[in-house]
Amino acid sequence: GVQAPAIRSEADAIRALLLELGVPEAATIIEDQSRSTAENARYSAALLDKDGKAPRILLVTSAWHLRRATPLFRNAGFD
Repeated sequence: GVQAPAIRSEADAIRALLLELGVPEAATIIEDQSRSTAENARYSAALLDKDGKAPRILLVTSAWHLRRATPLFRNAGFD
């Protein structure tokens, strides 16, 4: 029979792309519990929190999503 393709989370798909592009696996951290951009920002801040402050990041997303994502990540403590 025909086997259905494996369903992967968006986080797993992006991680696979980063690995293909040469980013070392040790340099990746997966946040795969969020169901919204606001949750992604909060959960990512919790994963990356160092001494009570989220690190400075480069937020990468689509052009149409950047205007909404930027304030959500700033509110989560990212610079």
